Amino acid sequence: MKWNEVYNNETELIEDMLKAKTDESKYRLGILVKGYEYIGGFQRYYKKNGKLTPKQMTQLKRLAYEVYKNVHWQAYQK
Repeated sequence: MKWNEVYNNETELIEDMLKAKTDESKYRLGILVKGYEYIGGFQRYYKKNGKLTPKQMTQLKRLAYEVYKNVHWQAYQK
């Protein structure tokens, strides 16, 4: 599934990326976003620099469906 089938624009994707669960000490493995090591690094980089590099953005787009599932579907699985 392509990233733009789930998100209208990159801003929405980044907003959800920042909400994705990546902290191993807070969540069990099944709750963490798939690719949480990447996403966690992207979160830290974005918070520090206010943007992602073009390569990071490309990788984030590849993981967009996983980010979407983690942020929006996890709310229903409490």
